[in-house]
Amino acid sequence: MNLNRSLRLFLAAVSLSAAASASTVFNFDGDTLGTSATFTDTVNGLSAIFSSPNDPGGFVVYQSFFETLTGNVLGDPGPAGLDNLALTVNFSQNLSAVVLDFATSDFNALPTHSDRL
Repeated sequence: MNLNRSLRLFLAAVSLSAAASASTVFNFDGDTLGTSATFTDTVNGLSAIFSSPNDPGGFVVYQSFFETLTGNVLGDPGPAGLDNLALTVNFSQNLSAVVLDFATSDFNALPTHSDRL
């Protein structure tokens, strides 16, 4: 699976069904804040490898600052500060479905309202 995006991406969880029809949820709550791609998480014997082929370390585990995405999230930028990176997620076995909970944010956008009096 290769996920490309144009705005800053914050991935909260990867929910999937493995070939054996078992549901498994990967979230980043068990990962140490500051962990950067490439890293592997394993849940119920299924492993997911999160990486960024163009910028190793391009995605980092952060504490969420969103109201509805709680816990830790996987976001960018990593140490190089690059944007528009591909996020690659490889699984240790074939899957029948994948569901992603994610949010995007553009920190460079101008505010849409003014607080001036």
